Amino acid sequence: MENNFKLLQPRNFSQIISDTFAFLKINFRAVALPVALLVVPFLVVYAVFFTNTITTFLASAFSGGNPFTNTDWLVKQSSHGLLYTLALILGTTFLYLVIMESFIAYENSETGVLTSADIFKGVKKDFWRLVAFFFAIILLFIPLCFLFGILIGVGIVAKAGPLMAIIGFIFAIALIYVVVPISFSPFIFIRERTGVLEAIRKSFVLIKGFWWQTLGIIIVIDLIMAFAAYALQIPTLIVLSAQGLHSNGDFSSFQFNPLYLIFNTIGSTGSILLRSIGYMAIILQYYNLLERKEGVDVMKQIEDISAPESPQV
Repeated sequence: MENNFKLLQPRNFSQIISDTFAFLKINFRAVALPVALLVVPFLVVYAVFFTNTITTFLASAFSGGNPFTNTDWLVKQSSHGLLYTLALILGTTFLYLVIMESFIAYENSETGVLTSADIFKGVKKDFWRLVAFFFAIILLFIPLCFLFGILIGVGIVAKAGPLMAIIGFIFAIALIYVVVPISFSPFIFIRERTGVLEAIRKSFVLIKGFWWQTLGIIIVIDLIMAFAAYALQIPTLIVLSAQGLHSNGDFSSFQFNPLYLIFNTIGSTGSILLRSIGYMAIILQYYNLLERKEGVDVMKQIEDISAPESPQV
């Protein structure tokens, strides 16, 4: 049985948006288990410890104290900061890898059905490969960031405010221009088993003529998910408002609220999960451009037609 959802086919802007949610709907059950086991625990650890850091800081600040003068607090929060940063990195790495492996496993499925086992197998195979990719990208960007820092430093020394503004503007535009195509690179690196530089090169080749469309897809999906993520934060805002009303606007007696921890953890975790849907749209755009530029599915159909039939026994 062929896949009910075809990945390799040309799609316009609106089809990319709608098919992103269609793919998620079709494969939600298969994707949910790996996300629940590999992603959510790390995101919960991140949310809990980050929330604790914020609440203890606010409690001290509203009471008129300065937590930064408390050595014990600084040591404790530094260890917490290291923990929730590591948890966030691992959680998001597993999350985006689960998404990548979902598409790859679905594409390679002979039955047309994606299973959680297929995703787990892919994650196990490609986890360190993806980590190596991100590490290589960091190494590539370090010289650029170092150069930007030098230019800003020169501007500060020379007290050249307008020059710094121009340099910052140019750097921001260049960064956006580069980041949009590079968003394809991790998936190309994993799916096509290329090198890092080859994955980046192919990203720029594929996006040629479709840069603005790709940027538009990223913006639209991100806005949709941002509204959904904001809805998840409403209970947290209600708790904070209720606490403010209870204290008559005097936050000097700000105290840690367990409900705030629960709702903020749910909101933060849900927000990260929702925003990752945008990467599904980027992957669908990759398949769209791959078919438009290389005609992979068309060539496969031609090969299937021209292949000799197996002799009947």
